[in-house]
Amino acid sequence: MSWISIIPFFAFLIGGFNGMIAWRNRNIPGSLPFLGIITGIIIYSFGYLIELNCETVEQALFWDNIQFIGTDLLILFPPLLILSLVGKWNKQTKLILIPLIGFILINQCIVWFFPDLVRSNLKLINSELGVFFQYKWEIWMNINAGFALFVLLLSSVILLYFGFSTRGFFKRQILIVMIGLWLPFSTGVMTSFGLVPYINPQLDLSPLAFSVANIIWALGFYHIRFFDLIPLARDAIFENLKDTLLVTDDKWNILDANRAAFSLFESGFGSIIASSISSISPDLHNLLYTMKINNWKEGEWTKNFKGENRTFIVSTQDVFKQKSIYHTIILKDITESKLAFQRTEIIRKQKDELEEAINNLKKAQNQLILSEKMASLGNLVSGIAHEINNPIAAIQATNHIISESLESFPNTILNAIDSFRLLTEKDIQNLHILISRIPADLQNPVGNDFRIRRQQLSNELQKLGIKNPFDIAEDMIAVGIYEIPESCYYLLQETKFKPAVDFTLKCLSVYSGAKLIEFAVIRTSKIIYSLRNFIHSNPNATKTPIRISDSLETVITLYQNLWKRGIEIVRNFSYDPEIYGYYDDLLQLWTNLIQNALQAMNYRGKLTLTLKDETRDTKQYLGVEIEDTGPGIPDSIRDKIFEPFFTTKPLGEGTGLGLDIVQKITAKHKGILELETKPGRTVFRILLPLSS
Repeated sequence: MSWISIIPFFAFLIGGFNGMIAWRNRNIPGSLPFLGIITGIIIYSFGYLIELNCETVEQALFWDNIQFIGTDLLILFPPLLILSLVGKWNKQTKLILIPLIGFILINQCIVWFFPDLVRSNLKLINSELGVFFQYKWEIWMNINAGFALFVLLLSSVILLYFGFSTRGFFKRQILIVMIGLWLPFSTGVMTSFGLVPYINPQLDLSPLAFSVANIIWALGFYHIRFFDLIPLARDAIFENLKDTLLVTDDKWNILDANRAAFSLFESGFGSIIASSISSISPDLHNLLYTMKINNWKEGEWTKNFKGENRTFIVSTQDVFKQKSIYHTIILKDITESKLAFQRTEIIRKQKDELEEAINNLKKAQNQLILSEKMASLGNLVSGIAHEINNPIAAIQATNHIISESLESFPNTILNAIDSFRLLTEKDIQNLHILISRIPADLQNPVGNDFRIRRQQLSNELQKLGIKNPFDIAEDMIAVGIYEIPESCYYLLQETKFKPAVDFTLKCLSVYSGAKLIEFAVIRTSKIIYSLRNFIHSNPNATKTPIRISDSLETVITLYQNLWKRGIEIVRNFSYDPEIYGYYDDLLQLWTNLIQNALQAMNYRGKLTLTLKDETRDTKQYLGVEIEDTGPGIPDSIRDKIFEPFFTTKPLGEGTGLGLDIVQKITAKHKGILELETKPGRTVFRILLPLSS
C-alpha cells in the first residue's frame, strides 16, 4: 500500500465518525440528508483508497466506477439538507427528487454499461507516490460535472438567501454547511479543469478536501453542537416565540431581539440592534426605569400597533455573566386576553339575563298551557255538567222508586205468601225462566228508549188478555225483561199467581235500582276523576311512568257528551308499553288533538286512536296516532298550522295556540311530530321515545 493512501483512508475514518454522530441525532431536522452526504464521502474515499492499490486496469476501472456512486450521493443529498435546514421540506419541494434521482439512474447506467461515453485511453501509471489510474474525459464526464455544479450553485443560492434573514445559531450552521459542500467540490472541479497546480499530475485532491471538510464538521459538532437538539431548540424558541423578547446591556442598549421584536417596533432585521430602548420607545424606557427603581417585576405598557392599541405585560430579569449585567425584557401581548375577560364579563351578565328570561319564558309557557287547558275546560263545562246531571237524575229517580216499593212491601209480602203456596215445582221453574231473562250487566233504558220498550211489551201483554198490561210492562222493563217466554204466559194470565209474580218483580226492582245507582255512581266518579286529572297542573313535575291508553281514556271520558252525538270511537290499544313522560303535558296534548279532530269532523264521523311500535333512525318509539275522517288540511295552510296564534276558526272561538303547544310538548319529550292529511283522512302521529 502506497503512503498516499493515507489521505483517502483519513477521509474515510473521519467520515465514519461524523456519520455515527449524524445517525445518533437522526431525529434532528437535516441529520438524515447530512448522513447521506457523509455516506457519499465514505464511498468515494473508500473507492479511491482501493483504486490507488490496484494492479490492473480492470480493477482500477471497477473502483473508479464505485466512486461515481459516492459522487451521485453528493449530488442528491445537499439540496435535501438545505431544504430541511431552512424549513422548506414539504410536498411541493419534494418534487425536486424526480430530476435528481432521474439523473442519478441515467448516470449509473452510462457509467456501468456505456463506458466509452465516460473515459478513454485507460492506463495505470507508476510514480514515486504510487500507482494512479489515468484516463481522458469524454462528453459524459463534462455533463456530469456541469449538472453537479448547477445543483450545488442552486442549493447555495437557497442557503444564502435564508442565511441573510436569520441570525445567531442558524448563521453558524449555514456557514459550516457551505464550507463542507464547497470545499471538496470546488477542489475537485478546479483540479479537473487544471485551474490549480498539481502536487502530482495524477493525484486527486478530492479526498484531501473531504478530510478537511470532515474535520470542520467534527469541530462544529463539538464546539457549536451542529446537530445537538438543545441549542437548535433554544434558538428556534427564541426566534419563534410569540412574545417580544429583548436582550440589553445595563444601559438599555439592545444586544439581541427575536422576530416578534422587529415586527413590533416596525424595523427591518438588524435595525434595532445596538439601538437604545429610549430611542425606539421612550415610554417603554420610562416604564423600565420606573420598574427598576421601584423593584417591580412587571408593568403594563400600551403601544399603537398596526392601527390599534395593544396592551403588553412587561417583565424583566437581570443576568450576570462575565462581570457584566444584561437585561432580558419580555413583552407579553395581553390585548386579546384582556378583551376576552371583558367579553366574559359581558357574556356572564348576558347569561344571567338569559337565564332569567328563560325562567320567565318557562313560567309563561306553563301559564300558556294552563290557559289553553282552562279554555278547553270552558268548552267542556256544559257537556260535563250534563254528563253528571244524567246519573244524578237516575239516582234520584231510582231512589224514589225503591222508596215506594219498600212502603208497599209489607202488604205485598202478606199477599204473596198464599200465592207462593199454590206454586207447583213446574210453576217455580217457569218463574226462574222469567227471572233469567234479566241481563247480567243490567242497564235500565231511560227516556224515549224506555217508553218505546214499555209500549211494545204492553201491547204484547194486552194481546194475551192480561189485566193491567201497562203496569206489568213497566215493572218488567224496569228490571230488564223486554220479552216474556211463552212458557211463562200463564203465570201472568191466572189471578192466583199474580201476588207471587208482583212480589218477585218488587224484589227485582229493588235489585235493579241498586245496580242502576251503582252504575250512576261509577259513571259520575269516572267523570270527576278525569276532570281532576285534566285540571291538575304541576310546573315542577318530573317524568313518571305512564300508560298512554289511560291518559287517552281520560280525555275521551271528558268529551263523551260530544262524541255520543255522532262520533264513532275506535281504540287500537293492543300495544301499550309503559313510557316515561310528563302526565299533565301529555293530557293537554291529547286534548288539543282530539278536540281539533272532533271539530274538523263537525262531531260526525269516525275517530281512531292507535298505539303502535315505530322506528326512526334505529331508535324505538311509541307511536300515538289520532286519525279523523274530516275534510283534511289544505296544502295552502299546512305549513302555517303550527305557528302560534294561527287559526282558521272564527274570531273568539280559537286562540291559535293548540298545535303550537302540541309541538312544544312533543319536543319537551324529545319526540317526533308527523302529519298525514288528505280529504277524508287526517292523521297526527306523535312518536314518544320508549323507556329503556
